[in-house]
Amino acid sequence: TNDETESYTTIQAAIDGTDAGGTITAAAGTYVENVSLDAKTNLTIQGAGDTTIIEPASGIGFAIKNSSGITIKNLKIHTTGTDAHGIWVAGTPNSGAAMSGLTVQDTTIIVDGYSSGIYGEQVDTTPHSGWLISGNVITINPGAGTTGDGMDLHDVSSSEVSYNTITLNTPTESTNVLWTSELSNLSSLAFSNNTVSGSSGSEIAFITDFITSSDSTISTVTVSNNTFSNWGSRALKFEGSVTGAV
Repeated sequence: TNDETESYTTIQAAIDGTDAGGTITAAAGTYVENVSLDAKTNLTIQGAGDTTIIEPASGIGFAIKNSSGITIKNLKIHTTGTDAHGIWVAGTPNSGAAMSGLTVQDTTIIVDGYSSGIYGEQVDTTPHSGWLISGNVITINPGAGTTGDGMDLHDVSSSEVSYNTITLNTPTESTNVLWTSELSNLSSLAFSNNTVSGSSGSEIAFITDFITSSDSTISTVTVSNNTFSNWGSRALKFEGSVTGAV
């Protein structure tokens, strides 16, 4: 249902039928669908906790493009396979504009395979910004012998990742959180009060130009009050033109 008291049989239909500023409440149940948000503004999608399950047969759980002010909270996302990210935000490689305002809160994300719980694509010149990823439980399990990353945040600036539990089970070439500058310069990144477990190399990595070679920079990174365990080579890594890390 949405806050206009209209009822729908799928989350996608509710999104398509809800205006900017609206709230969609998904009842308990399993929704076998790939949810898409394209050119949406100030929309909240909320569930009834782990009993509201978005579980596509294959592919991405939530795909977001050219949208802003989106909140996803209090539900469960379960995806399986390669490039079957829990939440994916389009960037320059897929003709997506920078996304201002993404909140992912109090949500369980389980990925079985070589995919990320949350993936933000790199974006040219103006970065994504104003993201809050907080209070989530993100678990990445192997699929066909390979695990993905908990989060891949490319060109996400002025944002906070906090109070999450991020676990990689049997990791292979996997990082819990990879936060990189690619086509844009980043600043004011906060990573705090998270519980992080499992990696094949670094658990948390702040890196410039991981995918591209654009001489981008990262400044003012705050890392505080996190708990790290079961890392491969290290808990925390800074690489490239990263300054002002505390």
